[in-house]
Amino acid sequence: MSRSEEIKLRRRKAYAAKKRHAHEKVGEISCVRCGCTDDRFLQINHKEGGGGKELRRMNGGDRMINEILAGRRKVDDLELTCAPCNAIHHFERVYGLQAWIIKWCPTEDRISL
Repeated sequence: MSRSEEIKLRRRKAYAAKKRHAHEKVGEISCVRCGCTDDRFLQINHKEGGGGKELRRMNGGDRMINEILAGRRKVDDLELTCAPCNAIHHFERVYGLQAWIIKWCPTEDRISL
């Protein structure tokens, strides 16, 4: 492994750890909708929407994570969802669609629709 690859891997691991600490401040490390516990899929979701605006105002998710970790960003309006459930939350909120069910199958190491 080259030096630049080692640095990239170290940064990726450090960011994953920082993101996990922020997730722990938001709540239990699982999707509030389907129970997914795989960190790779979990995202911070704004319960009432507005996440895109906040991310643009903060110039990205890394700053929001830093604000959460520093205690400057309250987390009462946030929850953890997996990427599919976060997208469905958006469709439900914006378009009123309610026909989706996500089921987390950890023993199968996949998400079933």
